[in-house]
Amino acid sequence: MSELDAISTEAPECMVCKHFIESIGMPACKAFPYGIPSEIWHGFKKHNGSYEGDHGIQFESISK
Repeated sequence: MSELDAISTEAPECMVCKHFIESIGMPACKAFPYGIPSEIWHGFKKHNGSYEGDHGIQFESISK
């Protein structure tokens, strides 16, 4: 996927995850309390499986 393919008008999927933490500054979540990796935040990589440093926590939709 190229950088242009990831450009969209939609909010990052992270924002509809039940683990997302509202923060000022760097986006964070329970899996990545010190900052969501850029490739996940920008949609280059889905976080529906294991990712280094995620403490075993993956994407879960708020609507579930």
